[in-house]
Amino acid sequence: MYSLKLVKIRETINRLKLRKGVIDMILNPKLIAGKWCIEVSTPEFGKTILLDKEKDFSPLVFDTEEEALAYIRQVNQDN
Repeated sequence: MYSLKLVKIRETINRLKLRKGVIDMILNPKLIAGKWCIEVSTPEFGKTILLDKEKDFSPLVFDTEEEALAYIRQVNQDN
């Protein structure tokens, strides 16, 4: 299951790279309805939750804050 999450995270990072020009900065994870979501800052909308296009625009969620922070670190390294 852990490797499946890594694959999904990599796919999401690749999709995020395509949208890089739209996102100013990735902010801290935010707890919403018991799930950790990534918040981003965009020039057009200000702060918003990073939406996962592959999941019908539902928020990109993680089971723990640590997983969300690991995702942010990975995206920042890739950029």
